Amino acid sequence: MDPMTPRHPNELSQALAALHPYQRQAMAWTLVTAGLSLAPTLYMFQVYDRVVNSRNLTTLGMLTLLVLGVYAVLVLIDGVREDLMQRASRHLDQVLAVPVFDAVFAAHLRQVPVGGDQALSDLRTWREYWASPAALAWMEWPGALLFLCGIFWINPVLALAALAGAVLQVLIAWWTEQHTHTTLVEANRAAMAAKQYARDALAKAQVIESMGMWPGVHARWLRLHRRCLALQAQASDKAGWSSAAARSVQTLQGSVLLGAACWLYLRGQLLEGGLLIIASILGGKVLQPLVKAV
Repeated sequence: MDPMTPRHPNELSQALAALHPYQRQAMAWTLVTAGLSLAPTLYMFQVYDRVVNSRNLTTLGMLTLLVLGVYAVLVLIDGVREDLMQRASRHLDQVLAVPVFDAVFAAHLRQVPVGGDQALSDLRTWREYWASPAALAWMEWPGALLFLCGIFWINPVLALAALAGAVLQVLIAWWTEQHTHTTLVEANRAAMAAKQYARDALAKAQVIESMGMWPGVHARWLRLHRRCLALQAQASDKAGWSSAAARSVQTLQGSVLLGAACWLYLRGQLLEGGLLIIASILGGKVLQPLVKAV
């Protein structure tokens, strides 16, 4: 194909639309995972209810084998989900790699400033995102909504408390994005500037050495490199605090729901005492996608 041939403006949209089948399959398996993730909770209740009261070792053994089987299935499903997203990542690269390369090449022929190989770097970022844990984390939202509905069935007051925790997590994620995006962009630019400067210097290494310019060139590259490292460290520090805050909110959510459920039970607004533990566990699972995404 002639690199000067114009591309269809919706080519990127069509490439992303082609990934929808992979997304739907991964989403379906994620919902199955959400349901099976309740197995440890059910196991705990069955042990306390059936085994402790009956002192039946056979029942304990069967329940243990069952929950181990569920864990094995969860491992297999996680492998299937990751494989689907890896296939989506490879599909995106197969569809867009050649058009992006041709577009960059054509821009250089026309002497249009396109930022060097930035387009290829952006494509690599997209490809890596689809195969990253963050992409899978956002697919857990439907399961989180189901858990929230379960809490609402237990008691609407507990659902409001869980929703408040989710809103707080969203605010933490928003704050992280607002305070790290600009810094990460600047760090990326600094890294590209240092890389480009080193590339140009190496291409003219003999001339630079013969003219005694090497100390100055080395010092300038080092300044660019250290600026990139400083910006990356700054963004990492902010993201680290946000991640710690998100995990703390998730832990606090379980305790808050447990205390609120106990208060409701003492007031006669909960049917069974075991619902206290269930509400606490479900509350943590509601926030799980956000904790992974922050």
